[in-house]
Amino acid sequence: MDGSTSGQAGSGRGVARPDAGGAASTPGQRAAVTEATAGARRLGLLLAGASVALGAAGAAWFFRFAGQVRRDPGVVYRDPTTLDNLLKRASDAERAGDRASAIATYQFVAAVGTGKEWAPYGAAARAALKRLGAPDTLPGPPR
Repeated sequence: MDGSTSGQAGSGRGVARPDAGGAASTPGQRAAVTEATAGARRLGLLLAGASVALGAAGAAWFFRFAGQVRRDPGVVYRDPTTLDNLLKRASDAERAGDRASAIATYQFVAAVGTGKEWAPYGAAARAALKRLGAPDTLPGPPR
């Protein structure tokens, strides 16, 4: 052999030589690499744009929710399961003789349980407060 590193007879066209750093040596190979690189760049830009859009949407949702909680702190507790659990906890405290905890929990449920949907919970809490002789601390017209 003549000591060439191409491994092929002839001029060695179409073969990447080790001294070229693995880079494409023919125009066709360079074009293919350029197209693949451009596709990867487009995909990267698309993913980066989607990430930025999702981050911005998440931040906007968070600030909107934080504003809603600032205006109405009880909004996170207006859930049937939570209000049922709180009424049960207050009832258990009342039966155990912990009047202060029972009153505080009933007052909280009465304050949070406003509106048509949550009226039964608020009414149950106000009835328990009346039974315990504690004031209903809700501001507004008398009930």
